Amino acid sequence: MIWFAPRPYLKWAGAAAIVAVSWFIQIMPSPVTLHPFARMDIPAGAELSDDLFEYREIPEGLLPAAAIHGILAVPLSRGDPLTSAVLAGTDTAVPDGWWAVERVPPPNNLLPAVRRRVGNKSLTRDKSCDSASVR
Repeated sequence: MIWFAPRPYLKWAGAAAIVAVSWFIQIMPSPVTLHPFARMDIPAGAELSDDLFEYREIPEGLLPAAAIHGILAVPLSRGDPLTSAVLAGTDTAVPDGWWAVERVPPPNNLLPAVRRRVGNKSLTRDKSCDSASVR
């Protein structure tokens, strides 16, 4: 008889425990830190000062720490965060532990051409440039 089957109380308790733990993780306060954000549009080449930035709370570890000193290499829009990558004279394009490999394209005569048949004509397209010739 189906109505006398045992209830899955253990499954219900497990599901309730998972929901309770996930709810607790969501409401736990995460550590925050203050980070400088541009108060106004700042042109490239501007020397940084405290009046150009405002501090906002962000989750800890979201952005690397940045100090307000130096010269901007690129313009910052209002609300953009200050990072060491936008400062002139810093070489932070590649994170520590990563490698940078410069990609140099091969000369034009080393790239193969692609031949396609279009109707009764042969279409040759050279990948090294955007020219197509029909023969």
